[in-house]
Amino acid sequence: MNFYIAIASVVGLYFIAMYLGDNFVPRAEPSDYILPVTVYRWAAGGGWIQTHHVLIIVHVYTLWWTGFGAVGFFVWHILIISVGKTTHEVRTGAKMRCTATAAENFRSVFGALWLLNFVFPAHIAFKQTSDGIYWENIKVSATNGRIP
Repeated sequence: MNFYIAIASVVGLYFIAMYLGDNFVPRAEPSDYILPVTVYRWAAGGGWIQTHHVLIIVHVYTLWWTGFGAVGFFVWHILIISVGKTTHEVRTGAKMRCTATAAENFRSVFGALWLLNFVFPAHIAFKQTSDGIYWENIKVSATNGRIP
């Protein structure tokens, strides 16, 4: 999901930039891209800024931070999948290790054809190899045998 949000944010920003280049840039001052200034000039009236310009500037701000956040989450999840852990296990310092390779971890999460399933999600056709509860490749290192 994070991968697709990041892609959609980039595509959305591209099309908005194309629109703004044709319709907003010729009349805009650099300060018109600052959201509070845009809203003030629109609300004060008398200016050329219209309601849809304000909404587009709001959309630009929304797309850049959701895209940035989605890329961050995407990279984080790819990293932890490759080492065979969850966010909770990493943050709590759980004493466990994964003996599987990165490819086996991706296969466990995304299914046998994991690269294809990653690009074109079809979990119905390409089922996951594990049940989501038990993994053979996870070894608990804690002395009491419990996962913290």
